[in-house]
Amino acid sequence: MHMETTAPASSLESVRNLNLLDTEAEERFDRLTRMARRMFDVPVAFISLVDENRHWFKSRFGLELSEVSSSIPVLAEIVKFKKPIVITNAEKDARLKETDLVTGAENVRFYVGVPLRSVSGDVVGTLSIVDRTTRVFRDEDLAMLEDIARIVEKEIAEAQESTMDELTGISSRKGFYLIAEHSLSVTMRYQTEATLVIMQVAPVDVAGVSNFAAKQEAMLKAFGQLLKQFFRNSDLVGRLVADKFVVLLHETGVDAAYSVIGKLQSEVEHFCAKHSPEFPVVFSAGVAAFTAEHPRTIHQLIETAEDDLFQ
Repeated sequence: MHMETTAPASSLESVRNLNLLDTEAEERFDRLTRMARRMFDVPVAFISLVDENRHWFKSRFGLELSEVSSSIPVLAEIVKFKKPIVITNAEKDARLKETDLVTGAENVRFYVGVPLRSVSGDVVGTLSIVDRTTRVFRDEDLAMLEDIARIVEKEIAEAQESTMDELTGISSRKGFYLIAEHSLSVTMRYQTEATLVIMQVAPVDVAGVSNFAAKQEAMLKAFGQLLKQFFRNSDLVGRLVADKFVVLLHETGVDAAYSVIGKLQSEVEHFCAKHSPEFPVVFSAGVAAFTAEHPRTIHQLIETAEDDLFQ
């Protein structure tokens, strides 16, 4: 059996906005995984989040793997069709019987997974339980697992609130710092480079603008959306404070970053001329380089970029 295993773009975007991928284990999720494992007397339970080429386990018990390929059909199917899957005998299920999960050391024979949704309604992953023997799973059992999934979703919503900027829909300062530190450690591990860019969009003449607060809010919201569309999925975009934004460009040197800034400035000018000619803004940017030879913390990078911004 073959099915498309690429997750919907809306699901991938929702997962990225959570800033949970590749983060440390958290008790608020682990306690729910333990609850599911104990309630159904299974050796394995996990909370997975979908990514472009994998399903990553935010919480897991009884499983050595930290992630599996997106080619695993059952997880992809739950995300795509937004419905639970119950497999009482994996050796007879066309979606699983020839996968390593069944034929390999994991020896999966029973699987149930239910979708986990973000506040936007997109499926971002699964709550799953696994056994190494076949077994029966009743409708009331499924309802109980879905009840636990709703609690997981509440934790996901809280995570999204604390790491998302409410106005722009991009990472908040807290969310940016959280994921940027991890991103820099990956940059170090693979001996690559990155460049941090701070951007500011300030109104030209505050005194000459009527209804300033509302127009500034609309402009900042639109600018946040412009940044989301302009930068690559691999780049981390956030709002630091008020009219100041930040992006961490992966595998990008300073010269390339300046080229990107030039293109973005043209986009900003075009956007303002088309959508808000009565509210002209000045766009400015500052950069800071990160290399494996000269590593710096995210705080140091921001300080350097801000110094460059005001020169």
